[in-house]
Amino acid sequence: LIGGNDITARNAIGPSARRVGEAVRALREGGSHVVVGTCPDLGIIKPVPQPLRSVMATLSRRLAAAQAVQVRRAGGVPVSLAETLAPEFYRRGESLFSPDRFHPNSAGYELAAGLLLPAVCVALGVWDEVPEGALPRDSVEAANAWHEAELAADAAGREGVTVGVGGRVEGD
Repeated sequence: LIGGNDITARNAIGPSARRVGEAVRALREGGSHVVVGTCPDLGIIKPVPQPLRSVMATLSRRLAAAQAVQVRRAGGVPVSLAETLAPEFYRRGESLFSPDRFHPNSAGYELAAGLLLPAVCVALGVWDEVPEGALPRDSVEAANAWHEAELAADAAGREGVTVGVGGRVEGD
């Protein structure tokens, strides 16, 4: 699970995503299977005031998309936490955050782990593919949308390309 600190520390999206790709590449070269939970949607953190919360939401989703491209290029498996966790965090609110109201609590991390588990099972060869019903329908649709965005970024063929919200290809 990676990326939240890059947003709060105001690190640039392109270099942050490339660092993740480099780490994944090194792990893969060492023989590891790698599943990356991309940057969650930090716009769900209600104690952060507007308009900063909206800015954090946009930046975290851009970073997640860029991470997904880099992770896939490096041979890893990206799992979009922004698309899959945010709706549940909005619905269940405070019951998924720790007392600092910024980090997830054990229930929030359990939810994230449940979303990562199918990808881990496929990566390890336990499953040939994610069984129907193993992920919530919204998660499957989100994964398909992000995959299409990744393909658009790959088609652009430029280093430092990120994919914005809605699949728009953007520069750093």
